[in-house]
Amino acid sequence: MSRLGMLAMVAAMPACLVAPATAAVRQCAAPVTGDVAEASTERESRRLALTSWQSKVAALGEGYKSWRLASVKRLSCSRTTTGTFRCAAFAAPCTIKQAPPKKRPLPAGRKPAIEA
Repeated sequence: MSRLGMLAMVAAMPACLVAPATAAVRQCAAPVTGDVAEASTERESRRLALTSWQSKVAALGEGYKSWRLASVKRLSCSRTTTGTFRCAAFAAPCTIKQAPPKKRPLPAGRKPAIEA
């Protein structure tokens, strides 16, 4: 092996010693139904329904208020006989949490490098 090849191999070795990566996981709570919202336009009624849903899930924490992260989403709207729109939002609020890396057991007879 050439001297340049050996240097490249030695330079790449620290990359192999990087700590294990952590993963983000989605955690969801029980589904929540917002209040029925009524407005003159469907767009406004949808907006009001989503706002109602977000205010109800706010008790779970700021991270749960995202409609995009929610699962089992349903935003139902209908037109009333008077011409207005009624909408209701239903979804399981979710948030993203960082999962800690899994600890691998040490080989028999080996002690951790840093004792806690």
